[in-house]
Amino acid sequence: MSRLITASLIGSIKWMKDCPPTWKKRAYESLRATLAREWNEPNKAAALGIKFEKYLYSVLDRNYTEDEVDEHLGKSTDKFKKIVHRFDNKEPEIQKKIKRFIDMDGHEYCLYGKLDIYFPDHIEDIKTTSKLMDSYLNKYLSGFQHHLYCFITEIPKFTYYVVVFNEHDQSIHSTHEIYYEVQSMDEEREIVEGKIKEMLHFFSDYPDLMKLYQDKFCLY
Repeated sequence: MSRLITASLIGSIKWMKDCPPTWKKRAYESLRATLAREWNEPNKAAALGIKFEKYLYSVLDRNYTEDEVDEHLGKSTDKFKKIVHRFDNKEPEIQKKIKRFIDMDGHEYCLYGKLDIYFPDHIEDIKTTSKLMDSYLNKYLSGFQHHLYCFITEIPKFTYYVVVFNEHDQSIHSTHEIYYEVQSMDEEREIVEGKIKEMLHFFSDYPDLMKLYQDKFCLY
């Protein structure tokens, strides 16, 4: 059986390693639930992001008309429609599942992801937030998702499309684009393999998590 690698798993491990000491217990419990494939109710901010993406994809897939979105997104509608037009004019593929298998140290790994917005020559990933700061935007490029997805697909261009909501009324405040372009696919492979090695080193200190990873998380 292949060992499953996803961007969210690597992100959860990074958070547990880097979070403040007062958050360690919560980060451990969250990672453990992820590995055990247990459902966690999303918090308010995450729920808003899920709602936004749900209707964006529904409109792009022609399940809703633009006018029907009004009742779901209220004050966000005009800016929402601009976002729809940004993608709709290019006829993208929505929520495309991707995977690639690699061998490392005698084990096969399945690299897996789901592309929010797929084009043959570039990938766009939707992010939502209510906190827009330079340091917050920089966190995306310091993450793993764009490396993983570009390596799996061998598509060199990736954009994080960040939608910022007003905290007080949840309307869309602004949108921002963060670009990444691969310089070398060999370097992307090194990054991916390096993250897998870091994951295994991390699990060596948590045999209970390693067992969950092998027995539950990798059952895909």
